Amino acid sequence: MFEKFEKVGKVFRAMITIQKHYILAANLIATELFKFREFKFAVLFYDREHKRVGIKLTNDKNEKGVIKIRIREKVGALLSIKSFIDYYQLDAYRSKTFEAFWDPKVKMIIFDLQ
Repeated sequence: MFEKFEKVGKVFRAMITIQKHYILAANLIATELFKFREFKFAVLFYDREHKRVGIKLTNDKNEKGVIKIRIREKVGALLSIKSFIDYYQLDAYRSKTFEAFWDPKVKMIIFDLQ
């Protein structure tokens, strides 16, 4: 039996957007898939060679480099990342969206900036 598809224009993949106002936004799919709601903080990592960002979720407020996670019910998870963008001199002049995935080897959410 055929099922009518009516969700035209919706995204069904885990996506991370770096917004021009220095906000990292995980869409609702990524927020659910990676369980952002179970954590209060995130720590960012950067692989210069491969231009790849890693996000480690944590509840340890004393871990160095933690950034508070804000959850917006209709948007997803948000992180303020101005220091990260400035330090690595990343392009934040326009919003860009990247597909994210879980890497079990490093136990982080990963997305490529390329």
